[in-house]
Amino acid sequence: MFMAKVIVYIDGFNLYYRALRKPEHKWLDVQRLSETLLPDDDIIKIKYFTARIQPSKIDPRKHLRQQVYFRALGTLPKVELCYGNYVARAAMMPLFEEWKRGALKLVCVAKHEEKGTDVNLAAHIDGFNLYYRALRKPEHKWLDVQRLSETLLPDDDIIKIKYFTARIQPSKIDPRKHLRQQVYFRALGTLPKVELCYGNYVARAAMMPLFEEWKRGALKLVCVAKHEEKGTDVNLAAHMIRDGFRGEYEAAAILTSDSDLQEPFRIVAEELELPVILLHPYVSDARGTLREPAKKLRIFTGGRIKKIREGLLAACQLAETLKDSQGQITRPYEWSAARDEGQP
Repeated sequence: MFMAKVIVYIDGFNLYYRALRKPEHKWLDVQRLSETLLPDDDIIKIKYFTARIQPSKIDPRKHLRQQVYFRALGTLPKVELCYGNYVARAAMMPLFEEWKRGALKLVCVAKHEEKGTDVNLAAHIDGFNLYYRALRKPEHKWLDVQRLSETLLPDDDIIKIKYFTARIQPSKIDPRKHLRQQVYFRALGTLPKVELCYGNYVARAAMMPLFEEWKRGALKLVCVAKHEEKGTDVNLAAHMIRDGFRGEYEAAAILTSDSDLQEPFRIVAEELELPVILLHPYVSDARGTLREPAKKLRIFTGGRIKKIREGLLAACQLAETLKDSQGQITRPYEWSAARDEGQP
């Protein structure tokens, strides 16, 4: 009987939090699991994507248990460990019940993230990263991404601009935000080189620890409204690698500041031996801090980094009115520099 050669890819954090809730299940033999699930296939490799966690005052031994498990996985001949990064940081998030009612009450929680494990696997724009890192001012949101790309790369022939994003949902705090986004997507649709690539947007209740208590070693959970875009960075990584293997570009320009994309950058730069250009949002955050490009991305660019500053954003706005097959498209008033300060 013919047996297909199979490589198994395991999202370690997803497996842990979705399936391994019981302590007695955590000492999992992922090779035996894979061979049991796929008895008629020839499994040649199992890539286990994970990140090294950090100790906390609440559980000072958890990283040691993880290290022992990784050593155990290292004894399995078909298993290869692929590491991303683990980050624990303070984040301001809205309390869920108040947010549901239309009130905004923020609390400081400890947010734990694994970075880069789910994306280890032309101009490519991470729309959510661009929006939250560079487009804080309403008058910059009506951005012409084609003009921006052509201004940053005047000596290159831009054949396509892929804009990775997700459709957001209305909320009682801002019941019109999804309508403004829809108008903007229609406007981007009038640009001949732009292709919209959609992930998913999720707003849900999540129990998270208050940061100051967590830092002291106490666990006090609060229910917050957690907003996530799912799939946009994974889609960007997949398209970036696929387009490179297909020979669809001679250089890839990536607009992001997300270090999750380290492995796709490496694959394109080192394995495909194609130039990677980083388009970096260089705009002050809410605290007035300017962030330099992530070193994990810089090392694969050969010095080709273009910084996107506020002046360039202001110069690359779309026309106030545009037309498509549905009719006229008008810039949302809330995104106008002439809006009243009291207008949301």
